[in-house]
Amino acid sequence: RKSADDRLINEFKTIQQNEKNIYEDVFGEPLKKLTSKFNKVVRGYNTNRSVEIQPNIQEINPPKTTFTIKVNDGENQTPVTKQGHGFQRTVLISALQLLSEKDDENENDNGVLCLAIEEPELFQHPIQAQVFASVLRKLADKPSNDVQVTYATHSPYFLEEKHFEQIYRLIRHSNGTSYSTKIFHASMSEVIDDLERYSVQDRQKKKEYLEKLYSNDLPIGIYANEVILVEGSTDKAIIESISEKMVNVSLAQKGIVIISCGSKSKIPQYYAILKGLGIPTSVVFDNDSGWGERSDKTGEARGKVQQAHISENNKIVRFLGLENTLENNDFPDAGTHQQTFIVDDTLEPYLEKNWKGWAEAYEHAVSELNPSSKKNAELYTQTIRALSIENCPASLSSFLETVNENC
Repeated sequence: RKSADDRLINEFKTIQQNEKNIYEDVFGEPLKKLTSKFNKVVRGYNTNRSVEIQPNIQEINPPKTTFTIKVNDGENQTPVTKQGHGFQRTVLISALQLLSEKDDENENDNGVLCLAIEEPELFQHPIQAQVFASVLRKLADKPSNDVQVTYATHSPYFLEEKHFEQIYRLIRHSNGTSYSTKIFHASMSEVIDDLERYSVQDRQKKKEYLEKLYSNDLPIGIYANEVILVEGSTDKAIIESISEKMVNVSLAQKGIVIISCGSKSKIPQYYAILKGLGIPTSVVFDNDSGWGERSDKTGEARGKVQQAHISENNKIVRFLGLENTLENNDFPDAGTHQQTFIVDDTLEPYLEKNWKGWAEAYEHAVSELNPSSKKNAELYTQTIRALSIENCPASLSSFLETVNENC
């Protein structure tokens, strides 16, 4: 484009000079004679000054080169602006993908680009939205591209937990008379500082671990009014089913998201990130006090397993700031402690012991579903649906009521 513009400027300079020559040929002598006659009249009024009549030479500047995209649809050709928003986004994605694959050796391709997109998920099929997100990530991650990408989004497809420090969360608050916007950001250094209470690993190890985080739930949780962190998918199904049965509405309607962290050891990482992003967070975890009854380990191996449970319990208790609240940190006391609910042993035996009718409803669900595993999210959901919520263990229902009331 620059090459074309430079050539056009030279052409327009020639046109402007030709304009001057034409004016001189056509108006030169007549204007000299008219000026002479005019001055004779002017000198009758003012002897100190004279005038000269000249043609106005119009400055002619070439327009900047622009481009348009025409869409061929059968025998018809129309501007892309006449297409639907979905196809327009397809063209945009294609252009950005082409940009992300530009030839690094071609110097003419090099430039600096700041790309800002408002709600990139609009008009996109979910799969196409994921493709768009990957294209934008590829653009920003390739140093040779010199591209910065910024977007405002309400879609989890465009958020990645391992890139949490690139996320800025904006919340609008009202005091009844005016509004203000608060910005929350979880920086890598602040999250690592928070995790010092949990692990003695060096900062580089923590950073590497955080960069490998993977969860389908965390990107959704970043949009929540409140989050409940649990260990696994079956815990999530149980807590979700109980909560929804208690309030008779889906948790999503109240802006509550339950995140399955995968294990007790991963809860602190997610907690620290959510805290940095300003999201109220509660925790449910097992104290695993009955592990010995289920284990077939003996001797030294058994001792190692017990020490692993104790170590993990001590670390999470310390991280959550409960070490001075609990009498026993090795297998911490069950019940509600601040924003944390500690399960006696694990959720399944806890509910079987404390929820009237659990065993019968569970066995009925097993016979109906015939699952490949007795530890199954659908199995627990169906069991809870068949039970009376009034018989739910009081300590657990009280904890979940508090979470619901906060929203």
